[in-house]
Amino acid sequence: MLILDRLKSWALTAMAVLLVVLGAYVMGGRASRKAAESKKELDDARRAAAGAKGAHDAASEINEMPDGGAADTLRREWVRDENSTDAGSDGEGGRRP
Repeated sequence: MLILDRLKSWALTAMAVLLVVLGAYVMGGRASRKAAESKKELDDARRAAAGAKGAHDAASEINEMPDGGAADTLRREWVRDENSTDAGSDGEGGRRP
């Protein structure tokens, strides 16, 4: 009987240790997943902020131009070359350097 009682106590102890290790593994995976999600959200927010800053800078630049300045800039930089018959042949969409 004494041997059987010792085996039972060893088995229960081993099961308790395994449950603790399994619980730590599951909780660590959950924490890791949550950290990765929050990092992705932060990266998305930074990208959105950079895009908003670019739009703000472009709007500010246009607002500082005199009347017709934006149209002149577009005509100067985005007009197709007269020599080109294919608008996208240079890969630039007709934009001049």
